[in-house]
Amino acid sequence: MRFQVMTMRDRGLALSKQQMRAKTMVGNIEISAQPCPELGRMATVARLTAHNSRHGDLLPMLCDAHLQWMSSTGMVLSGVEVVDGLGFAQSWFCRLA
Repeated sequence: MRFQVMTMRDRGLALSKQQMRAKTMVGNIEISAQPCPELGRMATVARLTAHNSRHGDLLPMLCDAHLQWMSSTGMVLSGVEVVDGLGFAQSWFCRLA
């Protein structure tokens, strides 16, 4: 499904609403259990991919992803994002595109 996704953190630090809007991406959200090399184990992983998946992931994958909140206006997926070998808390605010 195509979603508009706004990352809510940068290296674990909360972003302002204006900063979140500036980092908005549109793509397909895929969630599956798979090996997560960054964590060295199986994990529930969320990915935001381009409509044409040949372009790969639009954002770093979200490891240990779980649904934090959901309503008629959207949902929040939270988990761990690995950047430069370090894990940081990350959340995505997602709504239908």
